[in-house]
Amino acid sequence: MHIRTFTSQGLQTVLLWLMLLVACSTAISAEDIASGSELAVGNELNALQQGSFNQLQLQQLGSGLSSDIIQQSDFSAVTVNQLGQALSLSVQQLGAELELQIDQRGDGNLITVDQSGQLHVAQIVQLGSEQVLHLQQLGEANLAYLIQQGDGNAITLIQTGVDNLASIIQHGYDNQAWVKQLGVGGQVDIHQQGVGMSVTVTQSGSGLTQIWQSG
Repeated sequence: MHIRTFTSQGLQTVLLWLMLLVACSTAISAEDIASGSELAVGNELNALQQGSFNQLQLQQLGSGLSSDIIQQSDFSAVTVNQLGQALSLSVQQLGAELELQIDQRGDGNLITVDQSGQLHVAQIVQLGSEQVLHLQQLGEANLAYLIQQGDGNAITLIQTGVDNLASIIQHGYDNQAWVKQLGVGGQVDIHQQGVGMSVTVTQSGSGLTQIWQSG
């Protein structure tokens, strides 16, 4: 399905729902909301929305932008803003009460998100060029705050337990962070600023892991 411009107001909302019903063969309840806009050429949006009381808001400005969003949940929300060239985004929400906010700007960046379970929250900001971010949230009530700014940076975060919190901030060039959280009540705080820095963390159980690097 390719949607070029749509809005949640009036008749156009009904038309969008009909497009989704035909293209995706899915049932969208009256409580679901889908809204967004695209500007420029060569952009693509593939969306599947199932469940009750979900929200999907997307804005794409630029060229060569791609968004694939699957929302099979209840009381969940996805908000996406993409601005630039050759940006790619893949999102899957399965469960209940999931929240995801993404702001991606620049050239050649990639984001993939898999939220399964309930009560997860993720906020992602990616600014720059040729950056990669992978997030997987499983279990219950995990929080992720991820920021990348620069060129060639990469973040991988896997949260598989309950009530885990991860904050990862990277500024610079060619920095890498790989984090896995297991168990209950863990906290990870990583801040990298510079060039070619790398950190790997596996956290099991509660407690705080804090790493700040610059250079």
